[in-house]
Amino acid sequence: MPTCMLAASAPWKGNYLKPHLDNSHDLNRERYRVLNLLYYITPDWQEAYGGNLELWDDGPRGQPSHDPQRLQPPCAYDNQSAVMASVSEVLHGGCRSCISNYYFSRISPEEQEYFHATSFKGRPGETVRNLIMSADNALRSTVLRTLGNKAYRPKHVYDRSRESNAEAKANTLASGVSGEI
Repeated sequence: MPTCMLAASAPWKGNYLKPHLDNSHDLNRERYRVLNLLYYITPDWQEAYGGNLELWDDGPRGQPSHDPQRLQPPCAYDNQSAVMASVSEVLHGGCRSCISNYYFSRISPEEQEYFHATSFKGRPGETVRNLIMSADNALRSTVLRTLGNKAYRPKHVYDRSRESNAEAKANTLASGVSGEI
C-alpha cells in the first residue's frame, strides 16, 4: 500500500531551485518514492512571474520542458532515476505557493533495488558547479547508504519560536543593546 508525505513551499522573489533528482526513498529507506504530485495554489499567477516547475528528462542538458498551461492545476511526474526537476527563479514580488505530495511504495518502480540522496546539478554551462555537486551527491549518498539516519537525520519540522529568539538576540547584539532575550 503506497504511503504519502505532504510538504509545502513558498518561494519569494529571487528564490529558485536547482535541477535535482529527488531522494529515492522515505526517511527510513523502507519505501521507494514513486510519484510527485504538486499543487500550485497562488491565485492569478502568470508564467512571466517565474517560479515555474521545469522537468529535465535527460538531466540538465539543453532546455527543460515546461508547460505554461499547468501554472495552477496539479502537476504529476514520476520519480524515475533520469527525470530531474527544478523551479525557475521567482521574478515577481509575490510568493509562488505549492503543496507537494510525495507517494511511496515498497515495490521498486525500476524493478531492481537502488538508493540515492537528493542529487542537485547546475544548469547547462555550470561545469564547475556540476563537478562540485556531483562529488557532494556521491558523498551524501554513500554516507546515507552506509550509516542510514545514524549520521544525519534531516530536519523537516522547524521551531519558529527558537529561530525568532535567536534572531532577536543577534539583532540586539548587533545594535549594541545588552540584555537577556
